[in-house]
Amino acid sequence: MSNRFDKAIEKLRIALSARRKREPNVPHIFFLPGFAKQLEAMEIQDSMFVKNLLKLLSADPDQPKRGRNVSGTRCHKTDMAKGNRAAMYRIIYYHRKVENDVYYILAFAKSDQDNLTDGQTKKINYITDGIDNGTVTIISLDEHDL
Repeated sequence: MSNRFDKAIEKLRIALSARRKREPNVPHIFFLPGFAKQLEAMEIQDSMFVKNLLKLLSADPDQPKRGRNVSGTRCHKTDMAKGNRAAMYRIIYYHRKVENDVYYILAFAKSDQDNLTDGQTKKINYITDGIDNGTVTIISLDEHDL
């Protein structure tokens, strides 16, 4: 990952750590490695990336903007802004409410794709099963997990 992207992620970790001190019940945030790569590509094109991603991560995962239970999966979908233009990216995440964990799985530009393909749906189901079984690699944004 690029040095610039690493700095952006570090800013997010610091902001989330400060939020956790104020609000101890904030969900634990995890990125799948593929999601992190997608974010890195988005960061290159967005000067407001950290602000926009922090807004996304600060939202209540139990209240997705675009709907619960994305068709054929156990995931939710929401939007993320690009620059100061709202809702340019679609974000797919898995919220394990009992564990208070949120796993970000997929990000894509809405101009590139409207809905998930059948192949993406199958892969997301495989990933969520792996998360539940502990067999999927994840990247934690919690400072204590570093």
